Amino acid sequence: MLEIFLKYLINFHILFIKKIVKERKNILKKFQILQRLPRHMKISELSAYLKTPSATIRYYIKEGLLPEPIRTSMTMAYYTYEHIKGLRNIDVLKKKGLSLMAIKEKINADAPRASHKKEKPTDIVYNSKRDEIVKASVSLFRKKGYDATSIDEIIKEAGIGKGTFYQHFKNKELLFFECTDNVFYDIGMEIPQIRKEKDVMRRLWKRAFFFVRSHQHITNMLNLVRGASIKENPNFKEKLDAVTKNLILPIQNELEIAISEKRIRLKDSMLMAHLLMGAEEYTIYYYIDHKVNIDDLIIKAWDIAFHGAYPAVEKASNIIVKDKVPEYKNSTYAKHYYVPAERKEKIISDGVKLFFQAERKEKIISAGVKLFFQKGYTDTTIADIANETHLSKEIFYIYFKNKDELFIECANKIFHDMYNHVWQNIKEEPDILKRLWKRTYAFFDSYPQWVVMMNLVRGLSVSENLVLKKKLFQLLRQMINPIIREFEQLRQEGRFRKDLDSEVAGYVFMGIVEFGAYLINKKIYPEKKVTEYIDKILQHGVLG
Repeated sequence: MLEIFLKYLINFHILFIKKIVKERKNILKKFQILQRLPRHMKISELSAYLKTPSATIRYYIKEGLLPEPIRTSMTMAYYTYEHIKGLRNIDVLKKKGLSLMAIKEKINADAPRASHKKEKPTDIVYNSKRDEIVKASVSLFRKKGYDATSIDEIIKEAGIGKGTFYQHFKNKELLFFECTDNVFYDIGMEIPQIRKEKDVMRRLWKRAFFFVRSHQHITNMLNLVRGASIKENPNFKEKLDAVTKNLILPIQNELEIAISEKRIRLKDSMLMAHLLMGAEEYTIYYYIDHKVNIDDLIIKAWDIAFHGAYPAVEKASNIIVKDKVPEYKNSTYAKHYYVPAERKEKIISDGVKLFFQAERKEKIISAGVKLFFQKGYTDTTIADIANETHLSKEIFYIYFKNKDELFIECANKIFHDMYNHVWQNIKEEPDILKRLWKRTYAFFDSYPQWVVMMNLVRGLSVSENLVLKKKLFQLLRQMINPIIREFEQLRQEGRFRKDLDSEVAGYVFMGIVEFGAYLINKKIYPEKKVTEYIDKILQHGVLG
């Protein structure tokens, strides 16, 4: 009986995997159709696609069988996919022998169905020229990255004039955000070595290998989207979620197959896919910051993620239960000295002056954090900060040379405040592994505020500003170096594998933890489940 049940369960799982593969093929098919058809078509394009005379289309609109097109001027009108569906529907009903009068009555009876829905006017027309620009840009962005692709190259690739480009897009950044869905669409599908590989574990390995080795610019493009996501515009936040999903889904699908084949013991493919994506991204950060042999680095990172950090003989799970962190307050002790009266007055005067200087500086930094979080870096001006603090621009320049310098101070404040309330408790923990977990839990707690500033820094690191580019890696090292030290100490104590590269492991672990925090913050998974999986990967890897 049990054997029959297990066979049923396996067959059900295989059917489920086939369903996912089928859905992905359908998505790809729709994607390919959208590539061929512009969202907004001229009547000549609609007529050519359906082989229906333009006069017939106009007649159907006049008779109320089709919705009105989107009119951008007295002489220019655009048609949408709703007109394609409408024309196909009319054709089907005509073949059934219905007259145009009967078809009209049926359409009116079925209203407000989508087939007769009139699309609202829009400021953006997604016509064939716009589609050509987007297609050319997607190809170049994926090959060369955002920074290395110029508008001149896009214009040449699309076969258009510069005026046509600026008619549709104000700048390269706005074009990029329109391209993101296609830029981040399953990267593995364009690489024959991945697409043709039949063994799922080798396919996973090749996917990780080619992503890190050949698609480092994807991280830069992802960081651009992250930088934009902190703005109040909800479209950018939704775009980041969509981009993340596009990167995760191919890994998740591979893991599903590996689980069904009993190649992997951990069962939650979605959770594992996020954690592995984090490991891949931070492997890229390690390479950019250290310029080591990339093939050796990928092998080391893969080994850590799939085989864990513990020695092979180690089986027992170490305690990862979240300890209640006691409140810690610094004690200050005043020492009393004899000071002459005139000296006292000067000390008091200087002290008051320093106090007000520090208070003003703190006020500017707090205003900077608030405005950068609300408006982003580019849209926040020094005048905005002056208005927020009720201080003059002249006073601002007493404390900061420019906006860059203030932004760096704001970033430092956020990252300092992350551990400020628990730092002493983490520092005083004698057990290194417990200290590592306390650091992890402190990160989870601070993540909602941390990620906003980090995404701002990430977005700005893609710019030509070298100060902000360096800041990203400075902040990464600030986060990861303590983890590396703890990994190395655990290695020397024999609690981690002797062959472990502590530095690479520190980056991989930080990537896993960040993507775990993302899932907790989004309320996709509870903290307990995420830490359970991180612990299992830390112990014996995904395979264990």
